[in-house]
Amino acid sequence: MFGPFDKIATTPPDNILSWNIPFWTIFSCRASCYLRPATHTMEKTIYTQEYSVMLKVLRETRERAGLTQVDIAAKLNVTQVFISKCEGGQRRLDVIELRAWCNALGISTAEFISAVELAIVRTDEVRP
Repeated sequence: MFGPFDKIATTPPDNILSWNIPFWTIFSCRASCYLRPATHTMEKTIYTQEYSVMLKVLRETRERAGLTQVDIAAKLNVTQVFISKCEGGQRRLDVIELRAWCNALGISTAEFISAVELAIVRTDEVRP
């Protein structure tokens, strides 16, 4: 036996009141291990320089195709506001949405990803 939590872990009662454990023990023992913040968190991709580069390539690709936000919205069956939020970085695009977007622009997803990768590499070369 390691302490009062052994009973909780092995045989949880239906009602907390039937636990034969002082309430202060529940709130003081081992609780801190569940409240510790993560030691490392990744930056959300929507806020990265790379995501901004992807959005720039997306917008430029749409413009080269001669499409307005209204045109691409009609092809995707969404509103122009949705397109604006995506291109402006206010709404994150997932892979499936990106695939549909590329199809509406008349390019393959692989071509688009290659263009994004090239733009990111060029951006990295410019940075000191």
